[in-house]
Amino acid sequence: MTEQKQQRRNRMPSSAKKQKADKMLNYLITFMVLLIMITATIIIKNANGETMQATPKPAAEVVKPAKEPAPAQPEEKDAPKVEQPEETPAVAPTETAVDDPIVETVIIDPAWQPTPTTQTGEHVSLYVDSPDWDEKIETLSRTTGLARDNMIVLRVGNNGSAQNAIGVVTSMDGVEKYRVSMEWIDNEGWLPTKLEKLHTTEGAY
Repeated sequence: MTEQKQQRRNRMPSSAKKQKADKMLNYLITFMVLLIMITATIIIKNANGETMQATPKPAAEVVKPAKEPAPAQPEEKDAPKVEQPEETPAVAPTETAVDDPIVETVIIDPAWQPTPTTQTGEHVSLYVDSPDWDEKIETLSRTTGLARDNMIVLRVGNNGSAQNAIGVVTSMDGVEKYRVSMEWIDNEGWLPTKLEKLHTTEGAY
């Protein structure tokens, strides 16, 4: 009796160990199955996502309307040509050097215009304070380019007739020296006809 009890006692620990080993094996199997299922699920989802991205959506077809033929342009008839008036080319002023101890150069400019006048009726050339005298001085200023407050009038006098005059002027500092010839144009004013740049005013009038 004592031996049988002893054998039973010896068998019990090995049986308990076997049961524990079985439980651990079952746990491992269950864990492996779960791990395989999770892995398979992830793989399937990824595969489905790649398939969706790889499959392009069919683009909507754009139907272009057929181009309508352009309306025929009416034939242009030969329009009558309008002749443009020929423009008169501008003539540049001429500046000529002369062999004269007094005169440096002579300038003639076709673009010169008469100094506007306020005089009416028969013209009388005057060399005293008057509208005619003032217009002579203005003509000297416009022709030489000297401002009236920077111009010394040395002489203004008759130049061969009552309708022609001549004046000699210098700048205030005496550097610029000019002699201007002018003629009277009825109802228009005094028109400069010649500008002379002078070396000196001695003997110029």
